[in-house]
Amino acid sequence: MDRISWKEKKKNKEVLEGIGLKHTELLKTVKTRQLAYCGHIRRHQSLQKSIMEGKINGKRQHGRKRKSWLGNIEETTTRLINECCEVALDREEWRDTIASNIWQETEQHCTAQLPCSDIWELWYRFREERNRSSWV
Repeated sequence: MDRISWKEKKKNKEVLEGIGLKHTELLKTVKTRQLAYCGHIRRHQSLQKSIMEGKINGKRQHGRKRKSWLGNIEETTTRLINECCEVALDREEWRDTIASNIWQETEQHCTAQLPCSDIWELWYRFREERNRSSWV
């Protein structure tokens, strides 16, 4: 984003702080959207639901287990997936669950100073400045 080479070995957190964002604000947005999409998928019968919740026949590879979609949902909500599936059927209750989980998480970790709505504005401003400086 800021033309930082991987050779500089800067952490993501440092890069985001350099442009005025905090790491936790982006994570909050991603997790909120992930949970909202999960609720949407749970409420409808579709191919997407079958794919997200389906199991593939066969043997798994050696080594550490890969993270799964449902595992991430359990981790974010701190509930068992069966409970999540039941709660997601009621849209209002699922929205409350999302809000409470994200609120608790950001209270514990958040040092963010920018609201989510300013992220795109900041990105467009950054892009304009970069384009102006490259042609000078």
